[in-house]
Amino acid sequence: MILLLASADLGAMATLHLGYRTVPLALALVLLGLFGFLLSAKHYERAERSVAIAVEFERLLDEVDEALKIATSKKTGEQTNARQHPIVSRIRLNQVWSTLHLLVLAVGVATLAFSLAAN
Repeated sequence: MILLLASADLGAMATLHLGYRTVPLALALVLLGLFGFLLSAKHYERAERSVAIAVEFERLLDEVDEALKIATSKKTGEQTNARQHPIVSRIRLNQVWSTLHLLVLAVGVATLAFSLAAN
């Protein structure tokens, strides 16, 4: 949604040509990038919380019944995934989303600077 709004914002700026009329649109783009980055960071934090809780449950289950071998199965699955996807398995998804939103923010700052300098 943020990328769709950012694209529409850039399209409107291209139509209007950079100047004082595009300053509000450039500011909106900066805010969209900032909001997207914060939203992505919060989503990552909540996902990490859920993973931490699940890991604790796995540990407790392994203590109750060692025959379950949850930790061993998890490690085997992670190794299999790393072999099947050696490059992308190292890339954290939150880094991709954060970078994307920081790029939107940077484009917003650049268009704001150009809008102000165009007059």
